[in-house]
This record gives sequence, C-alpha cells and structure tokens, in this order.
Amino acid sequence: MKRYQKNILILYPLTVLIGSFIHTFFPPPDTVFSNKRNPLNQYFAKRGWFWTGLTLLLFLLISSPIPRRLQAAYRWGFATLYWIVFAQWAFGHSIFDRVLMLSGTCSIDGHGHPKVCKLNGGEWLGFDVSGHCFLLIHMSLFIYEELQLLVYPPPPAPALRSSRTTSSDNNASTSTSTAEVLPHPTLTAILSTLLIFLLLLWYSMLIATSLYFHSWQEKIAGTIAGMVYWFSTYAIIWPTWYPEMMPKGYSRRPE
Repeated sequence: MKRYQKNILILYPLTVLIGSFIHTFFPPPDTVFSNKRNPLNQYFAKRGWFWTGLTLLLFLLISSPIPRRLQAAYRWGFATLYWIVFAQWAFGHSIFDRVLMLSGTCSIDGHGHPKVCKLNGGEWLGFDVSGHCFLLIHMSLFIYEELQLLVYPPPPAPALRSSRTTSSDNNASTSTSTAEVLPHPTLTAILSTLLIFLLLLWYSMLIATSLYFHSWQEKIAGTIAGMVYWFSTYAIIWPTWYPEMMPKGYSRRPE
C-alpha cells in the first residue's frame, strides 16, 4: 500500500470511532447537523452519489489519457455497481435493507416490513447499518484514488526516454510527448476543485453522522462496508493482478 492509502486506512475508521465514543459517552448538544432535515443532508448527502458520480465521470472522461479512458469507465462502473447493490437494489431489496429486515421486528404486531411498520405508526427495531457512513466513505475513497490521475504519472515510454537522452533539442521528443500532455487543463482544474470540495464536505458530514446518529455498531458496519471496495480493488486486486486498471496520468503538464 502507498503511504496515502495507509493514512486513509487510519483516518476514516478513527474518525468514526472517536465520533461514536463522543456520541455514546459525551452526547453533544443539538446543532443544525443533528437535524436530519438540514439542507446539507437533504440535498447533498442523500443525493451524494449523484454529485460524486456525475462530477467524477466528467473528470475521468475529460482528464484521463485517451488510451486509459476505457479503464476509467470500468472503475466508475464498478464503484457505482457496488453502491447500488449495497444501498439501492440487489435483485430486490438492497443488502442493507435485507440486513434490517432479517434482524428486526415491528413494535406493532402483524407488520413484517419496515416501511409498512412505519406507515402504521410503528417503529422498526433492527440493525440499521449506517448508510451515511457507508456512502460518505465509499465516495470519499473513490475521489481520493481517482485524483491520483493528476499526481501519479506513468513511466515514460521507451521511445520517449531514448529520444530525450540522445538529444534534448530533438523536435521528435516534443512531438512524442505531446500526446501525454493534459488535454483540457482548465476543465480539469474546475472539476478537480469540485471534487476536493466534495471530499471536504463528505468528511465534515461523516463527522456529523458519527456524532449524532446510529449506534456505534451500526456505524462501524457502515464504515467497513464503505472501505471494503476501496481496499480490495485499489489496494490489492488492481495493483497486484491488473495494474492497467490503476489511475495513471501524464508525464508532462501543459506549457
């Protein structure tokens, strides 16, 4: 694992653990973040994959080197599918909904489904995996890795390396490296700035979730689910067996 990945592996679980500890033993006073209907929660966190998915898709299609755009689309598709299966749909109910249904019961007899239970004035008592912890962490780690496109250049091509060593004034070197220059620097700067803003927003909302909502067990479960995809793909499977799937950028910046 790279150093930034090791830092991530510590940062996000530690944030949730500290927030859960405060929530359990030193409950913070109510603020705007303790209200589920606050605008940041309603229009950003609950629609988080729309903001993250759309911005990242544009970023990948515009900023990835042309030979690597297909791999970038695969990475985006796999991350989206993971979110869908866990939080939206898995041949019916999502995985989180299935866990909630199998582990719980309604406070009113005769209502065996969470939505039916709530519609009839009951409370569903079950293990409600923190969807916010899952989504906020999954999105953040996806953004972290894909931004490496701007800081992790590929090794120079052999032809380019030899042309540079034989003659620094050779025009062939310039023409060979032109294909490796970032094609749309202005759009890339705008989209990467938006992604960094989302990264900071998702982290602040993760802190709020850790401080105000769910039991510590439900938050830990959501945290683990949010990190499994990142850890298994970007830290193990792709660098070990499919290195061509890893985000790689440009050896030169536009002049």
